Amino acid sequence: MKRITTLIAQPVTLALLLISYTAVRAQNCSDLNEPNNNYTQATPITPGDNDHGLINPTGDVDVFSFNVTQDAPNVRVVLSNLPTNYDLKLYQSNGQQVGVSKHRGKTNDTIVKNNTAAGTYYARVYGNNGKFDPDYCFVIKVNTSNVPYKHAAENDQTTSGFTVSVYPNPATSAAIILAEGISADAVLSVFDLSGRKVMGDISLSPQAIQETPIDVSALPAGTYLIRVESLTEVAVKKILIQR
Repeated sequence: MKRITTLIAQPVTLALLLISYTAVRAQNCSDLNEPNNNYTQATPITPGDNDHGLINPTGDVDVFSFNVTQDAPNVRVVLSNLPTNYDLKLYQSNGQQVGVSKHRGKTNDTIVKNNTAAGTYYARVYGNNGKFDPDYCFVIKVNTSNVPYKHAAENDQTTSGFTVSVYPNPATSAAIILAEGISADAVLSVFDLSGRKVMGDISLSPQAIQETPIDVSALPAGTYLIRVESLTEVAVKKILIQR
């Protein structure tokens, strides 16, 4: 009898756990934002709050709006808790795209835009190649600050179809930025690790291979971020300046 009781108790416990898990999962993922597929229907969010959304069905888009003030013109938008590959874009109120993040897989997407003009901005979340999930919500969080945010978590990153290389690296007085596969007009800029732009903007035209020399002789020794960005793609490469 003891053996029979043990065998029965185990599946009952597992069943209860599964029921409990399913209930929490559904409760945490109700999408109350729809419809919010365009800018006129955008869901207002408050900087500093965690907001949730659901991409379902395929082709669904979630648009969120938030305000930036003159006192806190630096913006960071983070898209996290991804159930599948979602992408993130940032727009001004006039519809101009000012940022994009397209990490592969379930990696968090982050857009940093420092020294923005005061006004309303829109964050657009959508599935890469139509991906969606009917059960699991994503989390989006906007922060604004009077202190510039760091770019790319101080690491190299590529969220684009083009690649960027830097040589020599470390550099002392000059460096060559090699960009390959740029399919649209882009801008090359250099940032320090506080997010402050120290060089740029250098215009790059669509070319298969493009070499751009930059003079780094006036920069203090340290680590900097080379950022190449078009309207739809961005690549960041780290460079070390030595003296």
